[in-house]
Amino acid sequence: MMDCAQLAEHYEAYALGTLEGPELAELQAHLARNCPVCTPGVESARWLVSQLAFTAPQHDPPAAARARLMEAVRGEAKPAARPSSSFPAWVWLPLAAALLFAVYTMNQNRKLEQDIAQLDVSLHSAEAEQHALQVERERYTRAMVIIAAPGTQKVELKSAAPDMPALSAYVHAKMGVVIDARNVPMPPAGRAFQLWMVPKTGKGTPVSMGMYMPDKGGHVLTVAGVPSNMADGAALAVTEEPDGGSTQPTSKPIWVGPLG
Repeated sequence: MMDCAQLAEHYEAYALGTLEGPELAELQAHLARNCPVCTPGVESARWLVSQLAFTAPQHDPPAAARARLMEAVRGEAKPAARPSSSFPAWVWLPLAAALLFAVYTMNQNRKLEQDIAQLDVSLHSAEAEQHALQVERERYTRAMVIIAAPGTQKVELKSAAPDMPALSAYVHAKMGVVIDARNVPMPPAGRAFQLWMVPKTGKGTPVSMGMYMPDKGGHVLTVAGVPSNMADGAALAVTEEPDGGSTQPTSKPIWVGPLG
């Protein structure tokens, strides 16, 4: 069964009376139910065909026909056989050629526009994938640099829940913090994990270090900056918060790990 977009290529052929086969049957079915797309489309095609008729070359009428017309005007015309309303075949040849060329050109332009649109979609998709790969590559490179840097401290963040895996944190006081983990379950819809630096007693309130989510395979590899008061930190903690994050923890920490 053909949809309106497929039938649009056949409007002009239908208006010319040259459409045949299953396309004709499909289009007639659409018109029979007053299809809101095909009905005005066919009307436009008919209008185009009617306008193209004016492109036929102009010719003076035959002398005999002109004489009969003048006699009729003077009231002197004699009864005669009804003249044929048909024109010689050569009169229609330029019109037929113009109509066929117009239909062909319109169909080719429509197909070209569709091809360009599809190419544009593919190009944007490829650019988006390339950008995502570049971002992932840069994050991975930064994470490896922090992990391998002198002075980086490894901290294990453990969970009280038995089904939760431990998280590995690599902390560098100047370069940042890397969180690496496997088999991390996805948080509920509308929720995400938020990393906090918990200060020593009397040193202030928890400081957010960013949000993260595991990928479809449960892998986490995220890089966070360090707050200016990182030296006052007593521990790293992870809570489950709304997608946009919270200014302060709103739930009990799922993972906690002490800083040395």
